[in-house]
Amino acid sequence: MKNLVIFGAPGSGKGTQSDILVEKYGFDHISTGDVLRAEIKADSELGRTAKGYIDNGQLIPDSLMIDILAATYDALPKKAGVIFDGFPRTIPQAEALKEMLAQAWNASARHARTQRARRNAHGASHQPR
Repeated sequence: MKNLVIFGAPGSGKGTQSDILVEKYGFDHISTGDVLRAEIKADSELGRTAKGYIDNGQLIPDSLMIDILAATYDALPKKAGVIFDGFPRTIPQAEALKEMLAQAWNASARHARTQRARRNAHGASHQPR
């Protein structure tokens, strides 16, 4: 699985390039703007908290943004990979993303090892002696 981070100023074409990569390679796409709008529209607890900051002209704290993106990432079916559009924006967000992806990779690796062990055990039990 490949994961991509796309950086750029608002309106620089991150979404357009992401759409091309999604179409061509089957990636999932997480846009911080889209995710925040969806959380606010759904009137979720995270959305209400984010809206409070936005309405007061404040930046959303890293911890809240990380929680929102982690929940979104965890809910995705694992496909070819994920494009992160607008995240991370800060060093704490980058560190959290690194940890999130490491945990996902470790879980995926554990699953693959378990499946391989099951196949090997199944195959071994049916081999002639």
